Amino acid sequence: MLFKRFDFSTPEAHERLSLSKHTHTPTWQFFYNSYSHALYTIMEDGMRISYPYNCNARAILFLMRHTLELCMKQQLQQQGLPIPISHAFADIAVGFGGMDRLPESLQGMIALIDRDADGSCYRYAQDPHSRQLYFPDNFAFAVGPFFDLHRLLEASGTFTTRPLLPAAIKPTGKFTSWALTFHMHEAYTIRQVKSHYSGLAEILIEGVLENRVNIEEVYLPLLFLIRHSLELVIKGNLQEAQNLFQGFAPAFNIREHSLVSLYNIYERFLNAQDLTLLPAELQPQLAMFREKYLSFNQLIHDLDFNSRIFRYPSDKRGNSIALNLDRINLPRMLELYYFTDAYLSFNNTVLQEAGVIPTPATNPIYI
Repeated sequence: MLFKRFDFSTPEAHERLSLSKHTHTPTWQFFYNSYSHALYTIMEDGMRISYPYNCNARAILFLMRHTLELCMKQQLQQQGLPIPISHAFADIAVGFGGMDRLPESLQGMIALIDRDADGSCYRYAQDPHSRQLYFPDNFAFAVGPFFDLHRLLEASGTFTTRPLLPAAIKPTGKFTSWALTFHMHEAYTIRQVKSHYSGLAEILIEGVLENRVNIEEVYLPLLFLIRHSLELVIKGNLQEAQNLFQGFAPAFNIREHSLVSLYNIYERFLNAQDLTLLPAELQPQLAMFREKYLSFNQLIHDLDFNSRIFRYPSDKRGNSIALNLDRINLPRMLELYYFTDAYLSFNNTVLQEAGVIPTPATNPIYI
């Protein structure tokens, strides 16, 4: 759920959210610079508030792992070495001669953050194959040492790196060590994980609008955070629908990443309900929300149809991916994002309260 309200229509907002068509560069270094800067910005923002990181832990862990993957791949690109399509650190390390040939600090970072083959454990709540939660109850993840090790890697000069943490933050200091211990059981449903991604998106949006962050340095991770939060909330609504109606058809593939495919299924679910049961004043509101969300969903899907384009400079065959910034009207996109967030977050609840759909079963919804 997005909590803050911004005016995206002002001249200042348009100026601060404008992207030059010459900004985007499909290289590993460009993507690494963008994601590392976003992580730095978010960690710096946490210095201003209490209990700053746990409420967005899954998304922060995604940024940590993804930044490390991009760091290694941009180093391979700089050295003219082959870059594997795989996201597994062991496969990426082959280009450097194997895991044991990496700097010890980098090996330590990988040992801390590497919990599956591609980082899905930080993007979702449940393993799609085993149907088990990625993190068991009461699992605490102390990530302060990750940042200490990164500072050692920076100081060594063996890899091209950028700071991930402001110098004023001591990762293993008493307070920071507590703040950087993530209690993973606090996000065990898809909606909770979604809130972590939209929470980080909001931090970056606020930083840009307050002129503390340059949009051209963070638009890639910002767009991914927004896109992934949409994927999660649609999947959450679909799983809730399956929980409400046993045998709900058509079923959806939990490994599906296409926003259009997922939302089309949810639309079919809505169209199968008797929406005339809604109070008369809510019926036109629902129609308006559906229309605007459909437009927004299509905008994001057209830019990134498979959850890859905002994360990587190349496709699964290693071919460079083009991203036309002329097609991105960020003020309009963010306006639609904020306008429709409540619709997707609470639509099932509103329909339940109106008697359109039944009350859900009590078992939690995982993905």
